[in-house]
Amino acid sequence: LDQDEMIWFTVTVSNRLVRFDPRTATFTDIALPHNGFMRWISDTFVGVIMKVASWFPAQNLQLWLSHHKLLNVGAEAFNFPYGIDVSPTTNAVWYAKLLGNAIGTVDRDTLEVTEIPTPFKGPRRMRFAADGTLWIPGFDEGKLARFDPATRQFETIALPVLGKGEYEMPYALAVHPQTGDVWIAANNTDRVLRYIPKEKRFIAYPMPNRVIWFRDFDITPEDNVC
Repeated sequence: LDQDEMIWFTVTVSNRLVRFDPRTATFTDIALPHNGFMRWISDTFVGVIMKVASWFPAQNLQLWLSHHKLLNVGAEAFNFPYGIDVSPTTNAVWYAKLLGNAIGTVDRDTLEVTEIPTPFKGPRRMRFAADGTLWIPGFDEGKLARFDPATRQFETIALPVLGKGEYEMPYALAVHPQTGDVWIAANNTDRVLRYIPKEKRFIAYPMPNRVIWFRDFDITPEDNVC
């Protein structure tokens, strides 16, 4: 939700950004860059493939007709815009592409899209701090990234692990609106990590149960991290 009370969301498989105006009940559909020929195939034909597959139930034709399977292109088959937030200082909308390894922003007047490759793989559910800093979890590489929208510069921070050769999969994070501390889902090791930017250090909180898989965080008015 931006400061003009417009609702913005990503459409993951279709590689699109959508704006909804609650006052007029209208949608504005914004196509995002394809980022390569294989991803263009997905953006263009996945709807057709799913439609054809629906005519033959339980045959899994969406798999047999997919270039992901036929050509073994892996993650390069999709962009997966998966994560979005609005800057509290500029009202700019930013989104993340989980498989496209990029973040992007859209000009709300011209709807022109600008994308920036990330220096790590798997940007996911990113969140803004109160000062306009954008914090991004690097899902594929166990990273935390600080991004300055003004300078377009990244700072990448490795998440702490429990042993040599291990890695983290940070799915989501939240930023405390007053302290600026970043709370991160460390899903591979059943922990929540707290990064204190002023001190550049982490605090780890082991969870009471195993196989914890946090998909989102929020911080309540009472200062609880949920």
